[in-house]
Amino acid sequence: MPCKPSSFTDRWRERGTVDAIRKSLTNTGKLGPIELKSDPQDRESALLQALITIGVVERRAENHINMPDLFRVEAKIKRRGGVKPPARPR
Repeated sequence: MPCKPSSFTDRWRERGTVDAIRKSLTNTGKLGPIELKSDPQDRESALLQALITIGVVERRAENHINMPDLFRVEAKIKRRGGVKPPARPR
């Protein structure tokens, strides 16, 4: 599912994902991505960099990123084309 980084960052910006992460971290006292600690100007890009650092997404050619199926399926992110992943047992 290689796509442009803006596919992720635009959705995160629209949905307030970074704010939700920060609120959750404040409420639980847990540590979060160090990329978000200094309140960067582009917080969504900083979150993307954090995910790249820990291996949840990877950079591909031509400024695309890819999320391996292991993480994509768990996050319920659909993939265009390809083989449908097996249903999870209930």
